[in-house]
Amino acid sequence: MSERIWIRTCALGAVALAAAFLTACGGGSVANPAAPAAPGVAISGTVAAPGGSVQTAFMPSGALLRAESAAGGSASGVSPLGAGITVNLIQIDATGSQVGPVIASGVTDTNGNYTLTAPAGFTPSPSYVVKSATSTPMLAFVTSTTANIDPYTLTTVTLVTGTLHAAGVGLAAVDSADIAAVHETVLVSSGNVTLTLGTTAAQMASALAASVQNDQESSNTVASLAAQGGIAGAVQDANGQPVAGAQILVRTYGNQVTTATTRTDANGAYTLRVPAGSYIVGALNDTTTSTAASAWWTGGGGATSQFKAAKVTVAAATVTCNFALAAGGRLAGTVTASDTGLPLAGITVALNDFTSGQTDMFVKTLPDGTVTCNVAPGSYYVSLRNSTLQPYATGCIANGLTGGGKNSSQAERITVTAGSSQQGAMALVPGHLLQGMVSDPVTGPVAGVVVRFQDFDAQGVGCESVRTGVDGTYSMWVQPGHYNVLTRGQQAVNLDCTTGGQTQNFTAAVGQITATLQDPQGNPVGQAYVYVYDNTGTTPTDTMLSFEVANSDGTVTVYTTAPTSSVKLGFLIDSGAMVGSTVYGGAGGGVLEAISAGTAVAAPAAGATTALGTVGLPAGAVLSGSVNSLANGNAGAANKMVSIRIGGQKGGAKMVNVRTRSDGSYGISLPAGATLTAVVAYDANAPANWSITNGTSMVPGLYDLTSNLLMGATGSTTQQVLAY
Repeated sequence: MSERIWIRTCALGAVALAAAFLTACGGGSVANPAAPAAPGVAISGTVAAPGGSVQTAFMPSGALLRAESAAGGSASGVSPLGAGITVNLIQIDATGSQVGPVIASGVTDTNGNYTLTAPAGFTPSPSYVVKSATSTPMLAFVTSTTANIDPYTLTTVTLVTGTLHAAGVGLAAVDSADIAAVHETVLVSSGNVTLTLGTTAAQMASALAASVQNDQESSNTVASLAAQGGIAGAVQDANGQPVAGAQILVRTYGNQVTTATTRTDANGAYTLRVPAGSYIVGALNDTTTSTAASAWWTGGGGATSQFKAAKVTVAAATVTCNFALAAGGRLAGTVTASDTGLPLAGITVALNDFTSGQTDMFVKTLPDGTVTCNVAPGSYYVSLRNSTLQPYATGCIANGLTGGGKNSSQAERITVTAGSSQQGAMALVPGHLLQGMVSDPVTGPVAGVVVRFQDFDAQGVGCESVRTGVDGTYSMWVQPGHYNVLTRGQQAVNLDCTTGGQTQNFTAAVGQITATLQDPQGNPVGQAYVYVYDNTGTTPTDTMLSFEVANSDGTVTVYTTAPTSSVKLGFLIDSGAMVGSTVYGGAGGGVLEAISAGTAVAAPAAGATTALGTVGLPAGAVLSGSVNSLANGNAGAANKMVSIRIGGQKGGAKMVNVRTRSDGSYGISLPAGATLTAVVAYDANAPANWSITNGTSMVPGLYDLTSNLLMGATGSTTQQVLAY
């Protein structure tokens, strides 16, 4: 494994370096000729490239070829080269070009290891690299006394110098933590590289760079190195001790897109650059040395969820965000391929709040497949999303299910307590690739738009989501089955992935409807689901066309496509926030009505936008409880529908629906003090023509119903247990 380097250092100036070199070699003026020469600084590492013994190849599926020699490579897909390779220590400028003469040299041994001796007083920094004299010269930044050289390090040097040179910024603008952040981004991209027995180091580095540049968040991480604004601070634990090596993650305030990342140094300090804008800042502790709980910055302490983080506005000056992390617990493990046992790199592991479903922390597996999350005490579920080239299916940790659950309703509850440490392993099963492109007929590929996947076999419950790349493409490996894919106001239903993958492109011209959701106090309401229902069919509002999720600033954009001419909007809040779910009632407000009674909104023409302005949602109370299965000993029933109905008991009176979790529990925020005509629990797979004939009775195995349920006051919780 390539070493992670967190210690910040400063460059040794050329004049000082020359003086040190002369002193070490006996040249120049020596104040005390009798004093022994100061020892030089040893720099060592391994030179590696594609090749060596092939253990397995995920071909022809296009996945990463794992090629590691018996001695082990510095990173996945590369093996140490042999003896006789010259390695030179040189200084470079922002273009990556050599400055001055070679400072020191060494030669690899039979295991590909080298050691060279820099002059006394040499200080590692991004101004220096080691360069291999191979057919494809490879470089690595010298940010510590250990510097492995391979296509990963070559890619890191290429990306960093290319970015700085294009922006007219010198290497003095970056430090070791910046280099480490880019290098980690490159490492976790290894799953997006296809290797064959003939792949060269140059080809591998080119593929790695292309992968980073096509991923919106990875490319942002590199581009931020040249930004003018900045965020700095320190991270401590509950005892005031520094947390070294924690990942600092900066994401846009509105739609949570990663902009920059770095690591804290040995003193817990960090500095990073970002363009002017509004952000959220997280201190994500994925180290193995501290169980301090990851948190998102707020002025009053910290939030466990990124959706509760405070806005951080950056202009020209550096903004300070310090963290004091509470005591937490650890979840750690390794993600591997079920058929080979080999580690899987670049798998996104998300730790989600079990009750709200909101993602509190996410990290990507390193080339050895390992992952570590230190989080606040609470209940979580873990999902593992695979959008790499490695052909293994996305899943969530679900006890007893090989390869994990297909959808969120199968995810098991994992409890974390302060000081606890839980170690596990997850083997992903071979899957099928569901991929495609999102484009607009006028503007072309659409970058950064969310693509959502649903389990059609489980009545459309959610699986995972991804964002399109810079080129508009998306992909996710799925377990065998049938899936719905939704994006940008379009959906493809019942895609057959039972025996192979599917390619599904979305190319329609769209109109946009925008709104800003606020609570009664004028605060933004984020993470509200905004559903778009067709209002033009013979049975209006029966068909859900699409949905989007409101950003942290309350803004949301939903889409319409031809031939839809009129839609209605529903707002669902299932995060526990004390803001009521409603439907759009016109005049900028949400109302307690069935979707069918809501205010219709004319669908804008392709390329046009209808702005609804501010939509006020009412103060809320939470309805929670469980749905139990009579046929299963009254145990909690997963993935059952809980429907809130206003003005009637049948389906046409639906206001909003929510599904039960894996343990049968559910929760939904509704207007405080409201009388709910009916709360109906039923199996989403029930026959479409079933109807309620007696509002006070239950049909075993079909539904249960509570009539005229009165919600409590603002901030209260009403419990309701249902059985089907």
